[in-house]
Amino acid sequence: MAITDLLNKLANLLPEDSGEAKALLADAKREAQTIIDDLKSANGESKARKEQIRELKAELESKEDFTQTESKLKAEIESLRKVKAEYDAFKKAEDEKIVNMWLEKAKLFDVPETDKRHATIQSLRPKFHFAEGDNQVSVEQAKANLEKLELLETTGVFEIPKDHTPNTQPPAPGKPGEAQPQYQSSGAAIAAQLYGNKKT
Repeated sequence: MAITDLLNKLANLLPEDSGEAKALLADAKREAQTIIDDLKSANGESKARKEQIRELKAELESKEDFTQTESKLKAEIESLRKVKAEYDAFKKAEDEKIVNMWLEKAKLFDVPETDKRHATIQSLRPKFHFAEGDNQVSVEQAKANLEKLELLETTGVFEIPKDHTPNTQPPAPGKPGEAQPQYQSSGAAIAAQLYGNKKT
């Protein structure tokens, strides 16, 4: 019957944690089923019994407007869907902002060969992920790139060197008598120390 179908539909719409509401619906379903069973067995009963069954059914249907309850539940579900859609849009915008920030920062690696920083900066490229062809940089890769780049920027490796470049050596230990590598700037020396022996 329609009333049992409606009760089942309402039960399916309720969230998992709606214990009290589900218990009320379960009671209503049992009561409705009792009435339906009574109606089926009432064919051979007296007119007074049939009238009593009709009164019980009317009483049950007057307890709550199930159509109104269903409309409220649908409105609540629709509201939750809107909240999720707003969050998804916000998350997408934030992710795009991070990727675009890296794409802008990646331009630091585009230095001409005539630039004194060219060799040092190009030696650092394998430590980063770049957008090449159809391969785009993911949000996770962009975040990792920005973290490493922030560390490198503190060393001054991307700064334009002065005309008289100091002969700087990294503070890495070496064996006595060994020739220490020469660097164009203190930033390049620190970058070599930070990433020289690391693997991506």
